[in-house]
Amino acid sequence: SYSSTLPAGFTDSYGALKLLVVSSWGEDGLGHWIQHQRDVRADFERLFGKPPPDRPTALFLWSDSDSVDGVAIVDFHDLQVSR
Repeated sequence: SYSSTLPAGFTDSYGALKLLVVSSWGEDGLGHWIQHQRDVRADFERLFGKPPPDRPTALFLWSDSDSVDGVAIVDFHDLQVSR
């Protein structure tokens, strides 16, 4: 997750839904491309306290604007997943 207000590394839990803020640039980061490289396995273990399944079935990316005043726009581009 990207946040303009929460610090990078912040985590939260909404039942089965887990949140990890991977970037926090404040207002200066809005409107710019931001490149990230993540260790998804380590992120999963941090959030769920156990290793991920050997054969994950999905990876979800989404934008959520229900907590902002206005519209949130996100563009995921050039995704690469490697072992």
